[in-house]
Amino acid sequence: MKSLFTLSFMLLFTWTAIAQSSKTPTVNLKKVLTLKPSSYESGNGATVVWHPGLKRYFTSRAGNAVYPLDLFSAIGRRVSDEGLKTMFDVRGMWYNTMTKKVCMNGYNETGWASYLLNAKGIPEGVTPIVERMNQPSENSVGCFDGLKSRVYFLSGTGIFAYNANNGSKIQEEEVFNFSKGINNAYELSLSEFESELPVFYNTVPIFTGIAQQEIGLLNYELNQVDLYNMKTGMRSKVYRFPEGTVCESFLNVAFANGLFFIYDKEKAEWNGYK
Repeated sequence: MKSLFTLSFMLLFTWTAIAQSSKTPTVNLKKVLTLKPSSYESGNGATVVWHPGLKRYFTSRAGNAVYPLDLFSAIGRRVSDEGLKTMFDVRGMWYNTMTKKVCMNGYNETGWASYLLNAKGIPEGVTPIVERMNQPSENSVGCFDGLKSRVYFLSGTGIFAYNANNGSKIQEEEVFNFSKGINNAYELSLSEFESELPVFYNTVPIFTGIAQQEIGLLNYELNQVDLYNMKTGMRSKVYRFPEGTVCESFLNVAFANGLFFIYDKEKAEWNGYK
């Protein structure tokens, strides 16, 4: 009897989530790019970054500093040698439009750093930016706001801003909270002081910079990205992945060069959708 009740509740939740999702304009995404790393090593995909000057994608895996780092052309051809490593325990990564550098935040006390590129644009070392934990938690993933030169981190349902150049926290208060928009979209009753997101959301923030749909989260149960308006707090757009796309509850999602990326852990590849 208990199992029947649980099943009924799960079906009711899924139906409710889909019904609420339909209130927001929705775009059905199509796969347009695949980035195949040089080695299969298992683990979580950290992120994908687009370097506009070099016209290259940087892809990294999370877990430790000896996991692969791969660079790809705009059409997905690998341009880095096999054996290139991250040299840093990456969680978040971004292209700083002010310094023109690929930067990252790491696990726990690893701090922040940027890549030192050789004459061919290939990373050959890292330069520390901050040598301490300048992020809300050990596995926090940073995303970059080029308009304000900030790095955003998620903590609970709130977004907190850090100075992109020196890693300092800009203010103690959050600059955005998802709770109002989530409540409106899914008919929930989250408080802005919630310590956790709803269970259907991946904990990696996605910053697009698109007006009125600047920031979002991956709903891994419905295989979609929900984008929110940072001024109103409301969900403004839904981007839905093709049927059969496997989305994860942690890491393995990114936004770069106008594409939403999902890391396929089984095939060990990043797929870009538009």
